[in-house]
This record gives sequence, C-alpha cells and structure tokens, in this order.
Amino acid sequence: MKRWAGDGGPARAGTSAAMLSVVAAVIATTIARRFGDPAYALVVVWALIAVAIKHAGMMLVAATAWVVAAVVAVVVAYTLVKLLRGGRAVSWQG
Repeated sequence: MKRWAGDGGPARAGTSAAMLSVVAAVIATTIARRFGDPAYALVVVWALIAVAIKHAGMMLVAATAWVVAAVVAVVVAYTLVKLLRGGRAVSWQG
C-alpha cells in the first residue's frame, strides 16, 4: 500500500489545496450565517487571498482560492446587511 504523502506530486497537492479551500469556505459561511459572525469569515477571505497570491503559479489553487474568497465575501456582505437591518442571527441555542 502506497503512502499518500508525496506520491501524487504537485498535481495532487494542488487538488488537495483546492478542496481544502472549498471546505474552509463552507465552514466560514456556516459560521457567518448561523452565528452572525462575519469577522470569522473575513479572516478566511483574507487567508484565501493570501493563498491565491502566494500560489499564483498553480492555476488550480489560485483560481479556486480567488473564486472561493469572492463567494465568502458575498456571504459576509449579505450577513452584514441583514445584521445592520435588524435581522437576528440564527443561534444554536434556539
């Protein structure tokens, strides 16, 4: 049985990084919407932009990071508008 680490080369690493960007976005948007905490999601946007800039040579990673950062930013904007208009965040406490 082959070990995963290092067997796939840069292609597998790029795919994994792209998938992790999507997972980070799902978590960030969930926190932003469910708990009304856009700051958490903004940190993820900041991190994804940094990943996109750092890995500009790997098109899959950079493109995924830019797109995911934009999607999370839109969710943050929507959450902020809703909070500023008096809507309350959905809480796990009910």
